[in-house]
Amino acid sequence: MYQVDVAGAVKQQLDHREQDFRASLRGARIPYQDVQVDYPANRVRVLFRDDDSRTKGKAPSSQTPQLNLTDVTVDGAPALELVLTPQEIKDRQDYAVQQNIVILRNRLKQPELAVSEPQVAREASTGSPFSCRDCRTPPRSRRSWARPRRWNSAW
Repeated sequence: MYQVDVAGAVKQQLDHREQDFRASLRGARIPYQDVQVDYPANRVRVLFRDDDSRTKGKAPSSQTPQLNLTDVTVDGAPALELVLTPQEIKDRQDYAVQQNIVILRNRLKQPELAVSEPQVAREASTGSPFSCRDCRTPPRSRRSWARPRRWNSAW
């Protein structure tokens, strides 16, 4: 039984979104204070110095309509907040599990492993664990239990 780190996959997506925000704001020369990632809440916040910067900060994200940005105020500072929807989280988790299954299947097809007909499949509906039947260590050279013949000069 193998388990995929699906929480790590969601963290990677949040980190990717954080880096995208930083790069797009830097590229558009829009001043911002900070970009914060809140992993337990699955959200990314961009803190701005003023409301004018926040409205300019929405412009680069308008090129990607699937981002649902909301205007919020954090400790008196204007901010934009991106929260991952449950569907986005589920899609990312499914993708991570699927990629791990593909990698495992490719590794099992290697001739050194000598696994005939590997069966790799998801086991639970949550998608995190998956199992691989017939994934055993390949047998070492089999030792013959019969005693080897010894050449004896007396024969």
